Amino acid sequence: MNYLDDSSPLFGLVLAGGKSSRMGEDKATMNYHGQPQAEYQADLLESFCVQTFISYGDDSQLPALSKHKPIMDTYTELGPLGGMLSAFTAFPDKAWLIAACDLPYLTRTTIEQLVAGRDADKLASCFYNSTTELLEPLITIWEPRAYPVLLKALHQGYASPRKVLSSNDVAVIAMKDSITLTNVNDKAAYEMWRNSIKLADNSGK
Repeated sequence: MNYLDDSSPLFGLVLAGGKSSRMGEDKATMNYHGQPQAEYQADLLESFCVQTFISYGDDSQLPALSKHKPIMDTYTELGPLGGMLSAFTAFPDKAWLIAACDLPYLTRTTIEQLVAGRDADKLASCFYNSTTELLEPLITIWEPRAYPVLLKALHQGYASPRKVLSSNDVAVIAMKDSITLTNVNDKAAYEMWRNSIKLADNSGK
């Protein structure tokens, strides 16, 4: 399947500009799969996108070496919404496949399902997490028409991408294997990930 459709270019963005205060270390540089997590996830998105970027909060987060271009946050102190709006500001006519950097369970199969379920006529295409019973805004395809809607949300005083999804016409994709959507944003969640890897390794022996 050809995911690189020139008629509706899909750009990729890994959100790596957070302060990681709950984790106590930069989540973008944590090594889950043999390389910094932001780089790993950008590599995952790369084959589905015309271009792939990593968003950073400021210059201090920039790695010494990366094959993925940076997008610096021009909207600060807004969490994920700031990175998303900064990407749309740089390329307002592109659709964005956006993934938070703290999704170490994310797989190529999950991304394939999202891209295959994309409806470019909607504001966005996203997963419904059957475990949390919520829409997932941070592994989502946001169409160009989402840009003014996200700006409007900001001007109305809320910075919740999930609220934007729930209050607009979006394509919703059921995700049965919701573990792949699990955020790892503190040490307890990290230990759960480590234990899951140990169990997987032992089951393969």
